Amino acid sequence: MPPRLKKLLSYWRIQEMGGLVYLIPAIGLVGLAYALFLAARVRKADPGTERMQEISGHIHEGALAFLTSEYKILAIFVAVFFLVIGFAISWPTAVCFIVGALFSVLAGFLGMTVATRANVRTANAARTSGMNKSRKVKEIKSFI
Repeated sequence: MPPRLKKLLSYWRIQEMGGLVYLIPAIGLVGLAYALFLAARVRKADPGTERMQEISGHIHEGALAFLTSEYKILAIFVAVFFLVIGFAISWPTAVCFIVGALFSVLAGFLGMTVATRANVRTANAARTSGMNKSRKVKEIKSFI
């Protein structure tokens, strides 16, 4: 291991964690791959009639507008706590807090996108194929 990397890892106390440093991100990547697989299955389902798609588009637009306004308020909280954590604990911990917050925002937007897109597909599956198929689409949406 290069000396600079070793110094950085020891600064962040990562070496004390042993194999968890590699195991935890690997599990996260497997979870992301599975979520992408499920999102692709939702995307392949028939979105329904033109009118259903239009209504779904409005719902999607409103949901993203809600998230955007919510995250603008949350950004103030995150910025304040970034500074508090940086001065009170350590700056690497504060950076980890920011990275976690950014991934949380990303997960919120991606989850809302999949959920609003899956809703119209669930409604269309119930309309055309009955409740059994619509339950499958809804279960995928609920997992993501």
